[in-house]
Amino acid sequence: MAINAFDQASANPTSPWQGRVPGAGPDRVWGYAGFWWRALAHVIDGFVLFAAQLAIGRVVGGPRFGISNDTSMPDQGGIQNAAYMMRPEALQTWPHGHWHVTGPGVADLLTFLVPLLYFTLMESSRWQATVGKRVCHLRVTGLDGQRITYWRALGRYAGKIVSYLTFCIGFMMAGWTTRKQALHDLMAETLVVRLRRPNDLVQFRPPPG
Repeated sequence: MAINAFDQASANPTSPWQGRVPGAGPDRVWGYAGFWWRALAHVIDGFVLFAAQLAIGRVVGGPRFGISNDTSMPDQGGIQNAAYMMRPEALQTWPHGHWHVTGPGVADLLTFLVPLLYFTLMESSRWQATVGKRVCHLRVTGLDGQRITYWRALGRYAGKIVSYLTFCIGFMMAGWTTRKQALHDLMAETLVVRLRRPNDLVQFRPPPG
């Protein structure tokens, strides 16, 4: 069991660090969020983002990034997509076709921007959480237990790229590190905590000075 940081702060009222996260109380405290709670929140966020991007895609539309060929195929006409061009019967037409590279369209940019803005804006907001994290009673905080800035949220999001590059081992680190931090949490100096009963309290680090 971690040291009761809330009682520690109360015993020293002159300290600038209060050690309390908004939402905690006598019957509910913040404990480190384990891997499975975080995974569940991520799945919920995946559905939220899918619905949002599907709706935006229907409204915006536009071309997507890709490669196409205007060579006619048997029973096919007009622009041929790259998937069709990989068929064996299409290989012989490659030298004679006219290839086109379609640059990133609005839909592609939104596919990148929507998740970025969703995670960074919500985790640095008063909610301190995405929809999935709110459903699972999770919050993202700094090491002092307080709300993080947008730039720290952005750095945390960028750190997830590194977590992916480690074959997702960076995400799984939340299952065994001392404070249940994933690799991107360690990089951004953040915590993910969950509201729970007072049997597993969190010890936050006081801010310097």
